[in-house]
Amino acid sequence: MRRFFTFGSCYRTIAAISVLMLFVPEQSAGQSNTSLSGVVCDELTGKAIVAATVFLSGTAYSATTDGDGRFYFEHIPEGWYRATISSTGYDTTVTSVFQISSEVWSFHKLPLTPQPKVVPGIVVRGVITPARIGSVEVIERELIDTRQPADLSELLATVPGVNVQEDGTSAKVSIRGSASRHVLILVDGQSINSSATGEVDLRSIPIEMVNRVEIHRGGASAEFGPGASGGAINIITVLDNPGLKRQLSLERSTGSWGTGISTLSAVSPLAVRKLSTSINFSRRTSTGDFPFRYSAEPSPVIYEGTRINNVVTTTNLHMAANYHPRTDSDIRLSLQNYNSHRGLPGKARSQNEYAEADDDRLLINSTWKQTFSLRLQTEMRAGYSRYKQHFVDTKSSANQVHSEYVNDIFSLGMDCRWLPFEGQTVKIRTDLRDERLDHENILKPSTGMGHTGRKDAGFSATSIQHVDLPDWAGFECLTLESALRWDRVSTHRNPVSATDTSSKQIIKFLSPKFGASLTVGENLSLMIRGSYGKSMTLPTLNALFWKADARSVGNPDLKPEKTEHSEATVETSGDFGHVVLSGSVTYFHTCYSDMVKWYPDFRGVWKPSNLAHAQVTGHEDIITADLFDGLLNITYQNTITTALNRVPGHNTYGNQLTFTPYYRTDLRFEIHIPWALASYAIHRVDRRYAKENNQKWYPAYRLDDLHLGAWFEWNKWRIRADYKVHNLRDEDYTLITHYPMPPRGWQFGVTLVYDTETGH
Repeated sequence: MRRFFTFGSCYRTIAAISVLMLFVPEQSAGQSNTSLSGVVCDELTGKAIVAATVFLSGTAYSATTDGDGRFYFEHIPEGWYRATISSTGYDTTVTSVFQISSEVWSFHKLPLTPQPKVVPGIVVRGVITPARIGSVEVIERELIDTRQPADLSELLATVPGVNVQEDGTSAKVSIRGSASRHVLILVDGQSINSSATGEVDLRSIPIEMVNRVEIHRGGASAEFGPGASGGAINIITVLDNPGLKRQLSLERSTGSWGTGISTLSAVSPLAVRKLSTSINFSRRTSTGDFPFRYSAEPSPVIYEGTRINNVVTTTNLHMAANYHPRTDSDIRLSLQNYNSHRGLPGKARSQNEYAEADDDRLLINSTWKQTFSLRLQTEMRAGYSRYKQHFVDTKSSANQVHSEYVNDIFSLGMDCRWLPFEGQTVKIRTDLRDERLDHENILKPSTGMGHTGRKDAGFSATSIQHVDLPDWAGFECLTLESALRWDRVSTHRNPVSATDTSSKQIIKFLSPKFGASLTVGENLSLMIRGSYGKSMTLPTLNALFWKADARSVGNPDLKPEKTEHSEATVETSGDFGHVVLSGSVTYFHTCYSDMVKWYPDFRGVWKPSNLAHAQVTGHEDIITADLFDGLLNITYQNTITTALNRVPGHNTYGNQLTFTPYYRTDLRFEIHIPWALASYAIHRVDRRYAKENNQKWYPAYRLDDLHLGAWFEWNKWRIRADYKVHNLRDEDYTLITHYPMPPRGWQFGVTLVYDTETGH
């Protein structure tokens, strides 16, 4: 099996180079005294922000803005700097690297973007600011480092409305009752959903390379284009602010079922001005075999045994760089090379000890951000992805498989942000995307799909208008947002033989979205917001062009799957000194139409059709208490989802959709002290129906998780140890049909970090 990269001696080489580069001395900065001053303002209103913090990365210099939003530094040595500006209720802004070389260096205005972040376990103090369209949550690297999740699926499982579906060696995600193909997964803004299936294995994105995760719950095609009818998850891997510090970290963990994880990371190993770099290499192994026991009610049959062929081996290399040729330019580049070998055990009732798969991904992303003025900024994007999958099972007595997919994706895009007037922001986005999929059935060449492809040209415009309200209105500000996206998609399949025929399909689609929010208050604040929109997901290339065999055939006449979605949110928070309380309730309503579902014809051959319709309603409740200045944090999350079959005339009309639990409740307690943390989480999940007639289901279950961590710092070194126990009560449970999950498991890890900022 050909690989994109050979890791034979890579681990030792990277380690040696990183250690040597870490201790290369930096160039010394000039010693002349200069001053730095400026004003921090609200991006939407232009008003000055009081008590914002301005910090010069890599130094001890920091300042707080006064009543006019001004800050001032004195006696700064000449050299290269990057400023970090933060304030309660706003996105942290990091400037490009700039040089101080004259007697006085002054910024005119530094705008901050208001954006609330409702993140589990994170409390935002102060003003609740205008929201963007829909529910957007952001998980920063700080929370990832605190909770130490084993993988991305474990992290996302803590987010309300997000449901992770695992089948042993892979994990997929759905949002608010959607199918996994309805959730768009992006890495640094580039979609990586498979053209063949529309899905993404979350385990192909190692948690070590993740810097930030943005979760867009509900339809998001107006922002991201086709494929986001259920929502979107954007995973940011490039560091926003590597700064002028340097860091090297080594991590080793071990756990149940032969699990072992080794990670080497380096931040800015090269002491080069205007250039920041990071590199991460990880290797994971697991034998995966575990004992299982489960049942499907109301049947009294109990299935038990040992899960076999659950082995997984992955290697991942990720590199990123930020280059700042001028103070108004920012160029970013990221590269991922991922390889995995995994078993495909199949259903526990009829396990397969021979089936296996090899996955290889090469992902390259680049962006060039150019700031022309405080009112105009552009960003150019380019990306390339190659995803190769190889499925083999030539030893089974029946249903042998030997096939290969090669999925190439090219993308180009441009974003333009313009502030024409005070309080108004206009965003223009264009996207060009070219997907190519080659499928070869090595055992039965005549049933291979051959070369298929899809081209998408998209254009979107978004307007954000902020209005200050009079005192009699009862609210302080109103924010109106509207977005409209147009896509033209061309899908084709080339003939694979003289007797074969070609196929082509052209689709044009508009995705609108409108939203509004009202906010009031500071220490005790309230926000009300709502949105409405339409989204769509294109049929997968497998569903369109699957070649006829004894069991199934594609349908080239499939239409896009459409959603019409709306939501309303009430959010409040109160800062009472040593106690901070916050809570929110979001009601959502989604109607799915023209959903693709496979049905057998009179010959017993399965074929996809746009016959399915569904209605999903529910609410997400979050209550967070931050006590004793962060010593104790308590988070309660509850998601109620009613997902009903709405196919007219179908005998299961009105029944709950399969594998969509009615409720999911999470309760988490976290204790933080200067050198340690402890957390205990309780997860409760309702029954999941296994059949459309709702006559068979898997029982509700409860999972308890324990996490203990401690660390010690000395000079520039830090060592940390973490011990975690999953499924502490040893509960028997399954997520999908006959795919049991492991019993009680543990993980112990040690991390050693050398950080130039530790100890300061």
